[in-house]
Amino acid sequence: MYSDITGIILSGGKSVRMGTNKALLKIGNETIIEKIVRLIRPLFPTILLSANTPEEYAFLNLPVIRDEFFELGPLAGIHSALRHAATKKIFVLSCDIPLMKRNIINYLCTYPSTASVVIAQADGFLQPLCGVYDVSLLSPLTQFLQEHSQPELHGKKNCKIAAFLKTVETEVLDIAATFSGYEEGTFFNMNNREEFEEITKRIGTGA
Repeated sequence: MYSDITGIILSGGKSVRMGTNKALLKIGNETIIEKIVRLIRPLFPTILLSANTPEEYAFLNLPVIRDEFFELGPLAGIHSALRHAATKKIFVLSCDIPLMKRNIINYLCTYPSTASVVIAQADGFLQPLCGVYDVSLLSPLTQFLQEHSQPELHGKKNCKIAAFLKTVETEVLDIAATFSGYEEGTFFNMNNREEFEEITKRIGTGA
C-alpha cells in the first residue's frame, strides 16, 4: 500500500457520447465505478472520487470532491484532487479505463523519477488519465486553469491535459518497451456504446 499517495478516481465527465453516466453502467452485477474502486482500494489508504454529482455516488461511501473550475474537463478534476490530497502525490485513474491492471498501477507508482508527472505512452497514445501527479503542480495548474477559464484569451477548447503537461516536467514511459507485464489494450478508453460493448466482451472473456 502506498501511504504517500492518494488514489483519485476521475468521474466528472458529462458522458455526452455515451448518453448516460458511464461510471454507473453495469458489467454483470458491478458498476464500472465499483470495479475501479475494487481495483485500487488495496493500493491506497485514502481514495477520493472526483465528481460534480456526489449524490449519484453516495453508495460508494467515499469522499467526493467537486471541480472548482467548471467546464474545463479532467484537468479541473486533477486540480481539485491536488488541492484536497493530504499526501505529496496522487495517483489519477479515470473511470473511462476499466480494463486497467493493478500491475500497471504499481509500475507507475514505483517508477524512479524526479518528474512532477509520470504517465505512460501506450497503444499509440499518451495516457494522462492514469498516472502519478505531484502536489507541487497545484500552483502552476491553478494558473493554467485560471487563464483558460477566460475564453476571450485562450479559448476553452485549448484546455487540454497534453497542453498543460508541456509546461511542467513530465516523464512519459513507453510502457510496452519498459514493462514486460504490459498487455495491449489495458488502456482501452470507453466513451460510447460500442466501446462499452467491447469492454463488456473483453471482461467477460477474461481478456
